[in-house]
Amino acid sequence: MKNKNVKLSETIRKLEESLEQAKKQSDSETQLQENFKLLSITTATQREPRETLQSLSDSMKRLTVAEQVTASTQQRALQESDKSEQLQLELTPQHQPTARTGTVLTTSS
Repeated sequence: MKNKNVKLSETIRKLEESLEQAKKQSDSETQLQENFKLLSITTATQREPRETLQSLSDSMKRLTVAEQVTASTQQRALQESDKSEQLQLELTPQHQPTARTGTVLTTSS
């Protein structure tokens, strides 16, 4: 019976060790999962400012292009306006009635 008690005590001790190791492993896995979650959150948090910065940079490029197009359009309109005024000045003397009266020649027969 003593021998049986010793064997049972040994089995209980081994089971307790096994249980303790399983608990430590479980705790380690839980800690690993928590670390993985934190790493994922940290990575996402770091990615957001980069994405925001890239988006801001893209928006600034589009704005610069839009400003350039607007400036070009305004410059062209101004040039066309100058040409229009110049054409008006050139055409105006040709189409205005003259202030002089012509000389009428009469012949007597």
